[in-house]
Amino acid sequence: MKKLFTTLALCAMTLTSFSSCEKIGEIFGKENPKENNPAEYEASELTPSEHQAKLEQIALDVIDQINPADVEELAYALVSLAEYLPEEGDSEEYVRSIQNLDANKLITLTTRASEEFILDINDPETGGGGICVEFDEYGEMVTTETDDPQAIVLKWDNAALTLSWGDNKGEYTIEDSESGILYIVKLPKFIKVAITIDNKEHFSVNVEPNVTDNYTYAPAVTINLNGGYEIFGKVSANNKGVGYESSFKKNDNKIFGSALSISIDGMTDPNNWYYEYYDEWEEETVTYIDPSNYFLENVKSGAFQFDVLTLSIIGSGDFRKLYDELNGIYENAGNLDEKSYVEQVCKAANKNIQIVAVYNDSKEKIADVNVEAIMVEAYDEWEEETYSYYTIAPILVFPDGSKFAFDEFFSAENFSELFERINEFAGDME
Repeated sequence: MKKLFTTLALCAMTLTSFSSCEKIGEIFGKENPKENNPAEYEASELTPSEHQAKLEQIALDVIDQINPADVEELAYALVSLAEYLPEEGDSEEYVRSIQNLDANKLITLTTRASEEFILDINDPETGGGGICVEFDEYGEMVTTETDDPQAIVLKWDNAALTLSWGDNKGEYTIEDSESGILYIVKLPKFIKVAITIDNKEHFSVNVEPNVTDNYTYAPAVTINLNGGYEIFGKVSANNKGVGYESSFKKNDNKIFGSALSISIDGMTDPNNWYYEYYDEWEEETVTYIDPSNYFLENVKSGAFQFDVLTLSIIGSGDFRKLYDELNGIYENAGNLDEKSYVEQVCKAANKNIQIVAVYNDSKEKIADVNVEAIMVEAYDEWEEETYSYYTIAPILVFPDGSKFAFDEFFSAENFSELFERINEFAGDME
C-alpha cells in the first residue's frame, strides 16, 4: 500500500517539485496555495491541434533562450584545470606538493570536550581561510597566505576557483544519548564556490543554510552561469509542513519554475520518525527510523505548480483522503481483477487530486490532467512471449471532451519542428 501511494505522490511531484507554504502562495498569486482552485480557470476556445502548435512554439522559445556559447569559456577553463590534476602514478608527486599546507586551515574542527563537539569554520583559533594555492609554470603548487580569513583560493592559468563563506548565522545540534556528547554545527550565513576567468565570474554556487533551529529550516541553493543564467532551489520544512521550490531564469526572466507545498504536522520532529514492529522470527520488537511511515500516516493536503514560460500545470488535492481510499482498495484487492483494481485506483486519484494545464498569461485552461487504466504489452525474453498488463497513465481531457494520452498528444509527428530543433541543439552542445 505504501508503494502504491508513494508512486502516485511521486507522479505529482515529477510534474512539480516542493515549495514552502509562504513562497508557493506568492507563485500562485494566493495567500494560501490551497485556495488555488484549478476550476477557476476559463476554458480556452482553441482546439487540441491549435494547442499543440502553441505549446510547440513555447518549447521553441525555451530553446532559443539557451546559447551553448555562453559556457564555452567555462568549459575550456575546467579542461585546463583537469590537466593539472594528478593522473594514475602521479599521486606521490602531488602528496609532496601539498606537504607544506596547514591541514588545520582546511579542516576546522575546534574543541572537543567531554560534553560538546563543535564544528565552526569561523573559529579564529583554527583559521579556516586565508589560503591561496597556485599552479606555477611547471605545474607545481605554490601556497601563499591571503588577507581574507573566510576564503580559500585555487589558481591556474588565467582562472581561479574560490571557496568563501560568511559569518555564522544559526546552528544545528545533535545529541548522542549513549556518549552524552552534544554535537554543535555552527552554520555560516552562506557558502559560495565561484570560478572566475580573467577576473570575470563565469560560474558560482551559493548555499544559504537558513536554519532557525532543528525543526525550522529553508536551505537554498543558487547557481549562476555566464550568460545571465540562474538556477535556484529551496527546500523548506517546519512543524507544519514541508516543501521545495525551484526556478531557471535567464536575465531575470523565468523560463522554468516549480513549487509544491504539503501540510503535515510534526514532520520535522525526529521523535516522529521512529517505527516499531514485532519480528516473529527473532521474537523481539525492532525499532528503526522511517520518516516515510509518519508522512503517510499524517499527510494532509497539498498544492503544486509547474511553469514553462506561459504554460503552467497547477493542482491541489487532499492526500489524506486519497491515502485512506487507496488503503480501502488495497484491503479488497483479493476480490478484484487487475483491471478493476487499477481502475479504482485511478478513480480515487482523479477524485482527490485536481490537475489542470493552463496558459498563465491569459488564465485560460488548456485541459484537465487525469489518470486512466490502460493495457500495455511487454515482451518476456525468458519465456519468449508477449504478455499484457494494466497500468496507470496520465491523460489530457480537453474542454470539447476529446482525450489524448501524453505520448499520443506529444508525439514526434505532432511536434516535428521541436524535435528537429532539439537535435540541432544537441549537435551545438557537442
